Amino acid sequence: MKYSIIFLISLFVFCSQVPQTRYFVIGESDVSPASETKDKTLVVRTFTADPLYNQDQMIYKETPFEVKYDHYRRWALPPARLLSQEAEKYFRASRRYKNVSRTMPEDDDFDILEGHVERFEEVYQDNQRVAVVAIHFELRNMNERKLMWQETIQKKVSFTGGQSKNIVKAMSEATFRVFQEVVQKM
Repeated sequence: MKYSIIFLISLFVFCSQVPQTRYFVIGESDVSPASETKDKTLVVRTFTADPLYNQDQMIYKETPFEVKYDHYRRWALPPARLLSQEAEKYFRASRRYKNVSRTMPEDDDFDILEGHVERFEEVYQDNQRVAVVAIHFELRNMNERKLMWQETIQKKVSFTGGQSKNIVKAMSEATFRVFQEVVQKM
């Protein structure tokens, strides 16, 4: 009886410890300045996302058919908001536009960039862990009221090890590769 009580107390103490929830942001990137600067403002609208990516839990897929959420590793913001903020910082640092803002400027000659997050996840592919980022972009000139460019850009970065830092580093690298291609196409 005495050992049963000790076992139950030990089991209760062991099982009552919940893992700590950890929150992550995209890492910093070295941004190469664009070869030329447009003499107008780029407005980066808050991105939208497919419903799967409208929450802050990290997503991983061990098969193409099963989605799993990591309950203890989360993004500091849902991916659409997180990537919108990072896009604004990245495009400002690229100096592709004279100004980069999240709000509409007073003048009529500005471009608007909208993004829709289609993928922001870790997958197992060909026995490798891969970070996948896919965003559909639309760039509109508001002076001429026309769509100038639209495209879905997807980047993948392989990584080893399941530590959080490896996952976040790979997701960050894939994100910045997407943004780098956008700057080249603007």
